[in-house]
Amino acid sequence: MVKQIAKEAISVSLTTDLWTSQNRKGFIKITCSYIDSDFIFKKVTFTVQYIYYSHTAKNIAKYIENVLQQWKIRNLTVTITTDNISNMKKCVKLLNRINWVNCFSHILQLVISKELFIV
Repeated sequence: MVKQIAKEAISVSLTTDLWTSQNRKGFIKITCSYIDSDFIFKKVTFTVQYIYYSHTAKNIAKYIENVLQQWKIRNLTVTITTDNISNMKKCVKLLNRINWVNCFSHILQLVISKELFIV
């Protein structure tokens, strides 16, 4: 799959989410999306994995950087979409030459949740 992405992709975009399970363990998911030369949309899940505490921007950035190197897409990555949590925004800033994009679905979910619980 690493060779396929290198062959097909001119640039890639990532999405990532970090959450804590009920047993207080942190997990991260990273997916990669790109359009190949035939304009076919491709999406690959890189990892869903346990991530050690503490979930600071610096630690998350190190983890993402390792995944980028492992998949050999560091120079292809243009954007990373995350929720609006401050440590994720800061994390992407630490990854030089990669732009942060906020997740519209997350914003919409927050607005709807807030409105549903107001009496």
